[in-house]
Amino acid sequence: MRGCCASANRRTASREPTGRTNLFAVRLPAGLRNATFLVAGGSGRLRLEARYQAVPDDGIADVQSDGAVLRLRKPRPGLYYIRASGLGAYSGKSLHAMF
Repeated sequence: MRGCCASANRRTASREPTGRTNLFAVRLPAGLRNATFLVAGGSGRLRLEARYQAVPDDGIADVQSDGAVLRLRKPRPGLYYIRASGLGAYSGKSLHAMF
């Protein structure tokens, strides 16, 4: 791992209803082999979607995952938007960006 998230890239969701989305922005440096976004803690499930320099929209994302981990392989340097959507009610989740 070359670096890890700053506190600004971590957010904890309190009790959220089904379908609720949270949006995050992460700026990735040049020269990365991988970037990993990890959901930890709490209860419930989230769908993660990432898109380069644009907000993910329903079905329009560079990469997506219905699990706790989303990986970008050889990401371009610049701004990525990460959208976390509830696949049911969830609470206490935090998102971590590792690169």
